[in-house]
Amino acid sequence: QYNQGKIYCTTVPYQDFGKNSYMLQIIDANTGQLEGKLLNSSDYNKGWNGPISRSNGFFFSKTSDQPKFVQIFMDTVMQIDKGKVSPILVLNTKKWITQKDMDIFINKMSQKRSSIRLVGVIEKRSYDIFTYIEHQDFIIIRYYYDNLSEQLIHNTKNNKTLLGDFFNDDLTYNTLSISPKLCCSDGTGVYGYISDLQISYFINSVYEGKLSSMIENVEELKKLNDTSNPIIFYYE
Repeated sequence: QYNQGKIYCTTVPYQDFGKNSYMLQIIDANTGQLEGKLLNSSDYNKGWNGPISRSNGFFFSKTSDQPKFVQIFMDTVMQIDKGKVSPILVLNTKKWITQKDMDIFINKMSQKRSSIRLVGVIEKRSYDIFTYIEHQDFIIIRYYYDNLSEQLIHNTKNNKTLLGDFFNDDLTYNTLSISPKLCCSDGTGVYGYISDLQISYFINSVYEGKLSSMIENVEELKKLNDTSNPIIFYYE
């Protein structure tokens, strides 16, 4: 992640699952020299810094002047700004994975290093903030609880939060569970997409007239087929 002349990199030591290691390195973009290491895994990530990946990475708000960083077991969102990394948001819930849970998880993984899977190992706990979107007065967050996703919308103006298993939108609300997955935002709106796995169901909804009349060029959507690329939505 580039920010103001610095490159911020996640680091995975692959030894003892990264316990007591630093999760973030700062590199000078001009010289390539390492300038520092931040965020000890034992302090910020329940002692874990092992080889678990996330499809969209560990950085969010990547194109903004203040990108965010969250590792998989962190309950705290860190902000990068003017060379400083500091916490800006904490999910304060008793359901979040505890240090005791992590010790059991790490012990199980140490006995099975070739196949690191969270499903069936971490149950009845929250973990992994895998979506973080900022837009105007709202923050949208998605994470896992008991291996199923939960999501919340936080209003920074009145400090109120909505929590649910599923939020639908005004464009595809009649299509049941086929709703664009929100992924990122820019200065004027939020991007979402219908994945290739949902294309066929989405096309059926188009022909059945289940989409909102606010969607323009619906006839163009009827040209899609099962092999089409994902569909991108933009919400202003």
